[in-house]
Amino acid sequence: MSAGVVEAMPAIIFALVTAETAVSVTLLQLADLYRYREDKVMRRSVCMFALCLVIASAPTHAQQERREVGPHEHGAGTLNVAIEGEKVSMDLSAPANDVLGFEHQPNSPAQTEALAKAKDLLAQPLKLIEIPAAAGCTVANSNVTFNAAEAVGATPNTELKKDATQHADFDVDYVLTCKSPDKITSLTFAYFKLFAGAQKLSVTVVSDKGQSQYDVSRDKPSVTLK
Repeated sequence: MSAGVVEAMPAIIFALVTAETAVSVTLLQLADLYRYREDKVMRRSVCMFALCLVIASAPTHAQQERREVGPHEHGAGTLNVAIEGEKVSMDLSAPANDVLGFEHQPNSPAQTEALAKAKDLLAQPLKLIEIPAAAGCTVANSNVTFNAAEAVGATPNTELKKDATQHADFDVDYVLTCKSPDKITSLTFAYFKLFAGAQKLSVTVVSDKGQSQYDVSRDKPSVTLK
Protein backbone atom coordinates (compact mmCIF):
# COMPACT_ATOMS: atom_id res chain seq x y z
CA MET A 1 0.00 0.00 0.00
CA SER A 2 1.48 3.38 -1.01
CA ALA A 3 2.08 6.16 1.50
CA GLY A 4 -0.47 8.36 -0.30
CA VAL A 5 -3.21 5.81 0.16
CA VAL A 6 -2.35 5.35 3.84
CA GLU A 7 -2.44 9.11 4.47
CA ALA A 8 -5.79 9.42 2.69
CA MET A 9 -7.54 6.69 4.70
CA PRO A 10 -8.90 8.94 7.50
CA ALA A 11 -10.52 11.24 4.90
CA ILE A 12 -11.97 8.27 3.05
CA ILE A 13 -13.51 6.87 6.26
CA PHE A 14 -14.99 10.29 7.13
CA ALA A 15 -16.50 10.68 3.66
CA LEU A 16 -18.13 7.26 3.81
CA VAL A 17 -19.70 7.96 7.19
CA THR A 18 -20.98 11.49 6.51
CA ALA A 19 -22.37 10.70 3.06
CA GLU A 20 -24.08 7.55 4.35
CA THR A 21 -22.89 5.75 1.27
CA ALA A 22 -24.45 2.46 0.28
CA VAL A 23 -21.08 0.80 -0.02
CA SER A 24 -21.20 -2.21 2.30
CA VAL A 25 -17.83 -1.69 3.91
CA THR A 26 -17.75 -1.38 7.68
CA LEU A 27 -15.45 0.89 9.64
CA LEU A 28 -13.87 -2.22 11.12
CA GLN A 29 -13.04 -3.56 7.66
CA LEU A 30 -11.53 -0.21 6.67
CA ALA A 31 -9.45 -0.16 9.83
CA ASP A 32 -8.18 -3.65 9.01
CA LEU A 33 -7.32 -2.45 5.53
CA TYR A 34 -5.50 0.55 7.01
CA ARG A 35 -3.36 -1.72 9.17
CA TYR A 36 -2.64 -4.24 6.43
CA ARG A 37 0.99 -4.63 5.47
CA GLU A 38 2.30 -6.61 2.50
CA ASP A 39 5.29 -8.28 4.13
CA LYS A 40 5.46 -11.75 2.57
CA VAL A 41 3.55 -11.38 -0.68
CA MET A 42 6.63 -10.78 -2.84
CA ARG A 43 8.66 -13.83 -1.81
CA ARG A 44 7.22 -16.29 -4.29
CA SER A 45 7.36 -13.70 -7.14
CA VAL A 46 10.99 -12.66 -6.71
CA CYS A 47 12.27 -14.54 -9.74
CA MET A 48 9.56 -13.24 -12.06
CA PHE A 49 10.20 -9.74 -10.71
CA ALA A 50 13.89 -10.09 -11.48
CA LEU A 51 13.03 -11.43 -14.93
CA CYS A 52 11.10 -8.23 -15.68
CA LEU A 53 13.96 -6.09 -14.43
CA VAL A 54 16.76 -7.93 -16.16
CA ILE A 55 15.16 -9.08 -19.39
CA ALA A 56 12.46 -6.49 -20.07
CA SER A 57 14.19 -3.65 -18.16
CA ALA A 58 10.79 -2.35 -17.11
CA PRO A 59 9.37 -1.84 -13.58
CA THR A 60 6.60 -4.11 -12.36
CA HIS A 61 4.19 -4.19 -9.44
CA ALA A 62 2.91 -7.72 -10.06
CA GLN A 63 2.64 -9.72 -6.90
CA GLN A 64 1.91 -13.38 -6.34
CA GLU A 65 1.17 -14.95 -2.99
CA ARG A 66 2.60 -18.30 -2.00
CA ARG A 67 0.79 -21.12 -3.66
CA GLU A 68 -1.53 -23.34 -1.70
CA VAL A 69 -0.35 -26.83 -0.92
CA GLY A 70 -1.63 -29.22 -3.54
CA PRO A 71 -0.76 -32.48 -5.30
CA HIS A 72 2.84 -32.75 -6.39
CA GLU A 73 5.29 -35.33 -7.69
CA HIS A 74 7.27 -37.00 -4.95
CA GLY A 75 11.00 -36.78 -5.53
CA ALA A 76 10.67 -33.67 -7.70
CA GLY A 77 11.27 -30.08 -6.62
CA THR A 78 11.84 -26.73 -8.29
CA LEU A 79 14.47 -24.04 -7.90
CA ASN A 80 14.28 -20.54 -9.36
CA VAL A 81 17.46 -18.46 -9.43
CA ALA A 82 17.56 -14.74 -10.29
CA ILE A 83 20.96 -13.08 -10.70
CA GLU A 84 20.76 -9.29 -10.61
CA GLY A 85 24.12 -7.63 -10.16
CA GLU A 86 25.66 -8.84 -6.90
CA LYS A 87 22.27 -9.99 -5.61
CA VAL A 88 21.28 -13.60 -6.18
CA SER A 89 17.75 -14.63 -5.18
CA MET A 90 16.72 -18.26 -4.94
CA ASP A 91 13.33 -19.86 -4.43
CA LEU A 92 13.28 -23.57 -3.61
CA SER A 93 10.08 -25.63 -3.43
CA ALA A 94 10.23 -29.29 -2.41
CA PRO A 95 7.68 -31.92 -1.36
CA ALA A 96 7.96 -32.65 2.35
CA ASN A 97 8.19 -36.35 1.59
CA ASP A 98 11.50 -35.73 -0.20
CA VAL A 99 12.94 -33.98 2.83
CA LEU A 100 11.21 -35.63 5.80
CA GLY A 101 9.80 -38.91 4.57
CA PHE A 102 6.28 -37.85 5.63
CA GLU A 103 3.72 -35.27 4.52
CA HIS A 104 1.86 -33.99 7.56
CA GLN A 105 2.44 -32.06 10.74
CA PRO A 106 4.76 -33.97 13.10
CA ASN A 107 2.86 -36.35 15.37
CA SER A 108 5.74 -37.80 17.38
CA PRO A 109 8.91 -36.52 19.07
CA ALA A 110 11.01 -38.18 16.36
CA GLN A 111 9.10 -36.41 13.59
CA THR A 112 9.31 -33.09 15.43
CA GLU A 113 13.07 -33.51 15.66
CA ALA A 114 13.28 -34.48 11.98
CA LEU A 115 11.39 -31.32 10.99
CA ALA A 116 13.68 -29.13 13.09
CA LYS A 117 16.79 -30.69 11.52
CA ALA A 118 15.35 -30.33 8.02
CA LYS A 119 14.61 -26.64 8.58
CA ASP A 120 18.12 -26.10 9.86
CA LEU A 121 19.65 -27.73 6.76
CA LEU A 122 17.32 -25.94 4.35
CA ALA A 123 18.26 -22.61 5.92
CA GLN A 124 21.87 -23.08 4.73
CA PRO A 125 21.80 -22.63 0.95
CA LEU A 126 25.55 -22.85 0.45
CA LYS A 127 25.49 -26.34 1.98
CA LEU A 128 22.68 -27.41 -0.32
CA ILE A 129 23.96 -25.74 -3.48
CA GLU A 130 27.68 -25.49 -4.16
CA ILE A 131 28.64 -22.30 -6.02
CA PRO A 132 32.19 -21.70 -7.28
CA ALA A 133 34.25 -20.10 -4.49
CA ALA A 134 35.51 -17.48 -6.96
CA ALA A 135 32.02 -15.95 -7.00
CA GLY A 136 32.50 -14.88 -3.38
CA CYS A 137 28.92 -15.57 -2.29
CA THR A 138 27.61 -15.11 1.24
CA VAL A 139 24.10 -15.59 2.64
CA ALA A 140 22.22 -12.33 3.21
CA ASN A 141 18.84 -13.83 4.06
CA SER A 142 17.19 -17.23 4.42
CA ASN A 143 13.58 -18.12 5.14
CA VAL A 144 12.12 -21.63 5.46
CA THR A 145 8.37 -22.29 5.49
CA PHE A 146 6.77 -25.70 6.08
CA ASN A 147 3.27 -25.95 4.59
CA ALA A 148 1.01 -28.83 5.56
CA ALA A 149 -2.51 -29.08 4.16
CA GLU A 150 -5.35 -30.79 5.96
CA ALA A 151 -5.83 -34.34 4.84
CA VAL A 152 -8.52 -34.90 2.20
CA GLY A 153 -10.81 -37.59 3.58
CA ALA A 154 -10.25 -36.79 7.23
CA THR A 155 -13.05 -35.52 9.43
CA PRO A 156 -12.87 -33.57 12.70
CA ASN A 157 -12.42 -35.61 15.88
CA THR A 158 -11.84 -38.81 13.91
CA GLU A 159 -8.76 -40.76 13.00
CA LEU A 160 -7.29 -40.30 9.54
CA LYS A 161 -8.88 -42.65 7.05
CA LYS A 162 -6.59 -45.06 5.20
CA ASP A 163 -7.59 -43.59 1.83
CA ALA A 164 -7.16 -39.97 2.97
CA THR A 165 -4.53 -38.03 1.04
CA GLN A 166 -2.12 -35.56 2.56
CA HIS A 167 0.23 -33.04 1.02
CA ALA A 168 2.94 -30.91 2.55
CA ASP A 169 5.92 -29.07 1.18
CA PHE A 170 8.72 -26.66 1.93
CA ASP A 171 9.00 -23.18 0.44
CA VAL A 172 12.46 -21.73 0.95
CA ASP A 173 13.69 -18.27 -0.03
CA TYR A 174 17.34 -17.24 -0.14
CA VAL A 175 19.14 -14.01 -0.89
CA LEU A 176 22.89 -14.19 -1.54
CA THR A 177 25.42 -11.45 -2.04
CA CYS A 178 28.10 -12.41 -4.56
CA LYS A 179 31.15 -10.21 -5.12
CA SER A 180 31.81 -11.71 -8.57
CA PRO A 181 28.48 -12.98 -9.92
CA ASP A 182 30.06 -13.56 -13.34
CA LYS A 183 31.98 -16.42 -11.70
CA ILE A 184 28.74 -18.31 -11.04
CA THR A 185 29.41 -20.68 -13.91
CA SER A 186 28.09 -23.88 -12.36
CA LEU A 187 25.85 -25.25 -9.62
CA THR A 188 26.37 -28.54 -7.80
CA PHE A 189 23.56 -29.88 -5.65
CA ALA A 190 24.61 -31.49 -2.37
CA TYR A 191 20.86 -31.30 -1.74
CA PHE A 192 20.52 -34.85 -3.04
CA LYS A 193 23.07 -36.19 -0.57
CA LEU A 194 21.39 -34.48 2.37
CA PHE A 195 17.83 -35.61 1.59
CA ALA A 196 17.40 -39.25 0.64
CA GLY A 197 13.94 -38.80 -0.85
CA ALA A 198 14.99 -36.09 -3.30
CA GLN A 199 15.39 -37.39 -6.84
CA LYS A 200 15.35 -34.39 -9.17
CA LEU A 201 15.03 -30.63 -9.40
CA SER A 202 13.78 -28.42 -12.20
CA VAL A 203 16.05 -25.36 -12.20
CA THR A 204 15.36 -22.00 -13.86
CA VAL A 205 18.11 -19.38 -13.95
CA VAL A 206 17.44 -15.77 -14.92
CA SER A 207 20.24 -13.26 -15.49
CA ASP A 208 21.25 -10.48 -17.85
CA LYS A 209 22.15 -13.26 -20.29
CA GLY A 210 18.54 -14.40 -20.44
CA GLN A 211 16.57 -17.31 -19.01
CA SER A 212 17.77 -20.92 -19.00
CA GLN A 213 16.25 -24.13 -17.69
CA TYR A 214 18.04 -27.20 -16.43
CA ASP A 215 17.15 -30.58 -14.98
CA VAL A 216 19.37 -31.93 -12.22
CA SER A 217 19.01 -35.26 -10.48
CA ARG A 218 20.59 -37.60 -7.99
CA ASP A 219 22.54 -39.16 -10.88
CA LYS A 220 23.44 -35.80 -12.47
CA PRO A 221 23.65 -33.27 -9.60
CA SER A 222 25.69 -30.60 -11.43
CA VAL A 223 24.98 -28.12 -14.21
CA THR A 224 27.16 -25.74 -16.18
CA LEU A 225 25.36 -22.44 -16.65
CA LYS A 226 25.02 -20.96 -20.11
